[in-house]
Amino acid sequence: MWHSLEPDLSITDSDVISKPGQYDNALSLSRSYRISFDIGDATGGGYDSLAFVKDRLDRIAVIYLKDRRKDRVSVPWGEGDTPIKEILRLVRDSKFPIRCYIDCDYKTTDRPTDVKRSFGYAKATLA
Repeated sequence: MWHSLEPDLSITDSDVISKPGQYDNALSLSRSYRISFDIGDATGGGYDSLAFVKDRLDRIAVIYLKDRRKDRVSVPWGEGDTPIKEILRLVRDSKFPIRCYIDCDYKTTDRPTDVKRSFGYAKATLA
């Protein structure tokens, strides 16, 4: 069973895809395969999520937009190390049919407001 990138990148289960090279190995099995990628998990795991997305734009179906610091702590958008703005603009400009989903998994007392704030952040980025 294939999984998308997990927050704990020290996984030893051989069926879990958690490193960039493992995505490439899976993609090599079929031209029809596409990636569901969480840019916050990648950033928290020490990977360059912008370079990953740039290199695989034509093979990505879904991007989960989450902001994380390099110490793996999720934070409100704009407070972490994840290049959300750059990735949103890259996806827009590439014209590839990539769906981007807001992912706010940090602790909050008002999730609906935080999701709206994230959506506003995305809209302002793409304006």
